[in-house]
Amino acid sequence: MSSPALLRSVSVGLGSVYWDATNGETRPTLPEFNNFYSSPTNQVPPYFDNGTNGFVVRYTDGNGTQYSSKQDSPNFQDVSFVNVTQESGENGDFNLFTCDFNCYVYTQDGLDSIAIQNATFKGWFKR
Repeated sequence: MSSPALLRSVSVGLGSVYWDATNGETRPTLPEFNNFYSSPTNQVPPYFDNGTNGFVVRYTDGNGTQYSSKQDSPNFQDVSFVNVTQESGENGDFNLFTCDFNCYVYTQDGLDSIAIQNATFKGWFKR
């Protein structure tokens, strides 16, 4: 979520959907897409740097400083995805979700951190 008028933003990420592209598909099938986001593993995923194999939170503060969660954070962190529902329409296929999480986000050099507590993020992933 971000505003063009403000530098502040927050985003979440959750892994990668893998599919068989040998048949010429440029994206996963709808069942593959839905199964990825509804799998028990991805309902309560591990934190993972860059979100490639798990969950990541990115935050940019009002000064433009970027922060990111860390898989090896020494601080408590948890996450759960609830109310994951699939919807389709003129603009494509989406998995809508509510994500509840607690974590610390860190600057790239690791010298500064911010606690994010009892956060709720409502969003969607597009296929």
